[in-house]
Amino acid sequence: MKVAIIGGGLAGLSLAILLRKEGIAVQLFEAGNYPRHKVCGEYISNESKGLLQRLGFPFECYNIPEIRHFRLTHYQGHSAQTPLGKGGMGISRYALDYELYQIALANGVEVFTQTKVQEVTSQGTQKLLKTADNQLFEADLVAGAYGRVSHFQQNATQPNPGKAFIGVKYHIEADLPADLIEIHTFRGGYCGISQIETGQYCLCYLTQNQRVKDFKGDLNAFEQEILAENPYLNRYLSQPKVMEGVTTSQFYFGIKAQANPHILPLGDAAGFIPPITGNGMSLAFRAAFELHRLILAHRQPQQQTDLQQAHQRYVQGYLNHRITQGVFLQNLLFREQRLFQTLMMKTFQYVPFALSMMTRKAVGKDIV
Repeated sequence: MKVAIIGGGLAGLSLAILLRKEGIAVQLFEAGNYPRHKVCGEYISNESKGLLQRLGFPFECYNIPEIRHFRLTHYQGHSAQTPLGKGGMGISRYALDYELYQIALANGVEVFTQTKVQEVTSQGTQKLLKTADNQLFEADLVAGAYGRVSHFQQNATQPNPGKAFIGVKYHIEADLPADLIEIHTFRGGYCGISQIETGQYCLCYLTQNQRVKDFKGDLNAFEQEILAENPYLNRYLSQPKVMEGVTTSQFYFGIKAQANPHILPLGDAAGFIPPITGNGMSLAFRAAFELHRLILAHRQPQQQTDLQQAHQRYVQGYLNHRITQGVFLQNLLFREQRLFQTLMMKTFQYVPFALSMMTRKAVGKDIV
């Protein structure tokens, strides 16, 4: 059996490693190269730790902070804090993706970097892949881990362009406790900050594209006028940046409708969750684990229809449920009614259990 994987992010690399460890031939096609920075909050829930150990991630080579506490602040000046039940860890995508890439190579995955798959068709039970430079490949199965935007998918709905989001990430110097992750709200968005393995801090924020367009695309002006309204966030904006900003834009949250029936989507290609939950990376790992289990249970050519149906049940069931929860939590922070926000933050401040319950809803069971 041979599996082709389009996309070499967390979901694609993890699936490739898991399948290769089971003796399945794997070819992985990545349009970019390694290592690289990506817009990401760079916080991983400990629900993923066991899977990373199974993949062979070299934890002993990194000084990875263990994050045990969460703090939420509001631009009106309110603040609330709670322990994180399961906790998490901070690691940059620059290090994480590169290490998984090295593990994939060491396990015998055939990786083609700087290679874009342009077309996937079917010939009987075989899948045919054509790259942008007209190379042809055959596989028994094709998995799509090509991220949020691809010609292989289309939006599940016709979203309002005015509701599209933009994400911005920096690495900065700061004095935040290593075991604390913070989320700071501002008008029309929120910003997360936590330590990563270098001892620096990932500062990553999300807002609607239109908010930045109102400042003619000037991120610095937007940050100084809008983000700086939050007094807790303001003190981080003047900290030295050790990495210039990385941005991504024109994205939406929800399950993705697929345009190609010959591809099994996973990770962000299947559905994109709001980063407020801090679990986008964990969902990528879980998607890889779940799909690898399904592939092992449906190896025979005549079982491909059953495999597709089982995978669709996971996407429409578990994944859709997690994304729906994430959208609900994000919408709580996006509501700009002053009275509502004051009552919400006061509740979190004086009833810590309420904030703890909110964080628990964002986390899944251990990936096993």
